[in-house]
Amino acid sequence: MGSPSFFLGTTFNRTYVDWFVFSSPGAVLTTAKTGTKFGNSYLYQFGFGRNIADTNGWILAGMAEIDGDYTQRNRVRGIIDANSGGNVIYVTPSLWASTKKFIFQFGVGLPVTPAFIRGINRGRHIC
Repeated sequence: MGSPSFFLGTTFNRTYVDWFVFSSPGAVLTTAKTGTKFGNSYLYQFGFGRNIADTNGWILAGMAEIDGDYTQRNRVRGIIDANSGGNVIYVTPSLWASTKKFIFQFGVGLPVTPAFIRGINRGRHIC
């Protein structure tokens, strides 16, 4: 049996006639058991968008987001795992189309800092 983890997060947004902005911070907080603790993850998202068109019941908007995930290093049996943790940031342009009954969003997230694991110590691995 593992140890529990907790997700805490919130969302902020503001809309104007043609513009909107939003932010969503969050965290996954882990607990330890028998000297092992997976690193906490801190999630962040910020975005803005603009309405492009509003015709025949359809709304079309363009959006840009910056998303990220910072993860602390894991600790296994009291030893810090050098091959864990890191920070990744994505920039995601997208297009939004919606009606009163339908929502569709398509975007591609591009990593701008692909630092999944930093400071790998090649001679010391936990197995």
